[in-house]
Amino acid sequence: MATRMQTPNRAIAEIELLSTPFGDVQFDPDDPSTVVIERFDLPPGFDTRHCRLRIDLGRYYPELPLQDFYLSRGLRKNNKTPTHYFEDWTGKKYCRQGWA
Repeated sequence: MATRMQTPNRAIAEIELLSTPFGDVQFDPDDPSTVVIERFDLPPGFDTRHCRLRIDLGRYYPELPLQDFYLSRGLRKNNKTPTHYFEDWTGKKYCRQGWA
């Protein structure tokens, strides 16, 4: 059974708007249910200025809200793992693929 997004045209229009503030934005035009922002600015205190950000819009966006956000693995803030940043959450699809 296919799990493609129900209303891709609206999502694609919104995703394309993201390129103005964020630059390189990757998505599959045939199924735009996930978006990757290649250079997402982080606030001061992190060990790096930028990371990759994956947004899981989910199949029913915009009727339902976004599902999850994922960041590059290995981020540290003030030499500690940030709160609400989980590098190993095996129940989440993208965590199994190397995201946090």
